[in-house]
Amino acid sequence: MIWQLTGGAAHVTDPTNASRTLLYNIHDRKWDPVLLEAMDIPRAMLPEVRPGAGRFGETRVEAPVSGMSISGVAGDQQAALYGQGCWDPGMAKNTSGTGAFVVATLGQQPARIARRPIDDHRVRPDRTAGPHPIAETETEAGEAHRLLLPPVSLRALSYR
Repeated sequence: MIWQLTGGAAHVTDPTNASRTLLYNIHDRKWDPVLLEAMDIPRAMLPEVRPGAGRFGETRVEAPVSGMSISGVAGDQQAALYGQGCWDPGMAKNTSGTGAFVVATLGQQPARIARRPIDDHRVRPDRTAGPHPIAETETEAGEAHRLLLPPVSLRALSYR
């Protein structure tokens, strides 16, 4: 998206989005050379990874948004975790839609779990090492919603 918004001037991303490729080593904070070689992916094809709180470029698309700074980038699940105030270890959030995602803040160290959920890169506005999040994903949630909506009438439910 940043590539498109900058008219190809910036081939960059942040660690949260890079980690979703499963090619980015969240512990070493770099693209994993072993995985890139195994999958025959040239490193030069991948974007530069910058801290999420950094400046990524400037829009170069047609008016009215040309010339706007692109700053503060985070993956949707990680941004939602912190946007919903889950800064402390043990706090979690759930998002249900096409998929179902439970993301929890664990603390400073990644989890060691037998059935591995997705380890995520931590994101923090001040660029310091923040709490380590972990995600559990269920990809069939969209189908469950589709099946439940007509008989249960979940459309009528609202949050208060």
